[in-house]
Amino acid sequence: MQNYKYLLGLSLLLACQPVQTEQAIMPTPFPSSTYFPTPSPSPSPVYSYTPTEFDASQIELNSVFGSVYDQNYRGLHGATIRLKSLNELIPFDKEFIALAEGKFKIDSVPAGIPIEITVSKPGYATRKRVVVVRGTGYPPDLNNYNFGSPPPRVRIGANPEDVVEQRRTNIFALSALPEITRMTPNRNQKNVSTETNFTFDFSEPVIKHSFESNIQIRAFSSEILSVTQPTQQLTLMGSESTDNLTGTPIFSANDFSFSWNAEQTQVQLSLKPGLRLPSDQDHENVPTYQVVLHAKDGILRDLAGNDQAADHFKLVINGRFEPSVKFQVHPDTIAPKLTEAKLIGQTIHLQFSEPMILRTRSLAIAGGLNGNAAHAPAGHGSVTPQAAAANYSISVQRNGQPVPELQNVSWASLGGEALFTGDPHIVILKDLSANTLQAGDKITLKIANTVLDPAGNPLAKISELIEVAIP
Repeated sequence: MQNYKYLLGLSLLLACQPVQTEQAIMPTPFPSSTYFPTPSPSPSPVYSYTPTEFDASQIELNSVFGSVYDQNYRGLHGATIRLKSLNELIPFDKEFIALAEGKFKIDSVPAGIPIEITVSKPGYATRKRVVVVRGTGYPPDLNNYNFGSPPPRVRIGANPEDVVEQRRTNIFALSALPEITRMTPNRNQKNVSTETNFTFDFSEPVIKHSFESNIQIRAFSSEILSVTQPTQQLTLMGSESTDNLTGTPIFSANDFSFSWNAEQTQVQLSLKPGLRLPSDQDHENVPTYQVVLHAKDGILRDLAGNDQAADHFKLVINGRFEPSVKFQVHPDTIAPKLTEAKLIGQTIHLQFSEPMILRTRSLAIAGGLNGNAAHAPAGHGSVTPQAAAANYSISVQRNGQPVPELQNVSWASLGGEALFTGDPHIVILKDLSANTLQAGDKITLKIANTVLDPAGNPLAKISELIEVAIP
């Protein structure tokens, strides 16, 4: 006799990778303090220090200078430059307003300790970097900290990709264009929940529709999921590059619910009921996805009408602008369970503890995607509803006695079908021949243990057979 199975829950595991921060130039050890950078998953740098006793007379002072530019390589007059000591034993906090062409110079800055430089101007995204000022014994240019760069020398006929790369790597320039400054899941995060919510922070208020109409989740990696095997046909196709936005579309605006803050500088996205990112029970097949803003015209617009048409993400302080951000979901190794069975007319409704079919923008993923009807909870793709119904069998008792012709017979042999519904948790068994079942009958239902969920997990073993009584 076959073994039979039904569904359990899903466990979630989140893990964060640290986000890079700018590496400060370390000078000759200074006797007054010790500086230890501490990695943080946040785009903002976080540092901890172990201060020691120091002699104030040993503190060397020097000048910090540079220029501030906007995203178009123009000097930015009127920007505020603030230098602040990150060593509590050596306080320093001074501001300077950039002069013509964005130039600035601040004198008497303590050398040998971490200094945070913040540059801001209304209407522009703020930039920060942490540096260690060199003493007077070093070449002065080592204390030259530009924010942005002057116009690049691009020869006539230069490769357009080179021009794009120059803009992407102009990472400290102040930008008047909107950008995404923080996102969860974190950049490159692994073991993300398949039902994760998404949060996006913007550098300034943005027009909601410009974001909502363009948000999209695409496949980053190419995978042959377990429900597709043993065929070698790719289930998901990705480019394996954050610069390439051509992976299999998974979800877009219609698949999310949006919740904005009053300032329109942050939005939270949650997947609509029944939706989750496809995963796999085999760790080798777990997909990686990328978040992009190119479902429509690719334009993120602020309230002033400024358009960011590419490279919308600036998540790492000392990192470049990026057109997409990738993350990987966790494996799904939990066997599904059958949680309820009820008869409505001549139709049996089966409720499972997780979706038995995952519908995405490009394809629907379920057991039997490889054409093997024994894996299919219901008709799907090349597997017909009649073929899938062979995975379900019933035995009927009538007036307390077994009905001989209705013992361990498949639903398919009785003329029935197995169908998915609008709710991915529910499969219905319907279209029995008339009068097959009668009032007062008691049905014992069995499900073949070959039936798989979308991650390739077989149904959990049934300890007791499911009984349905006909009223």
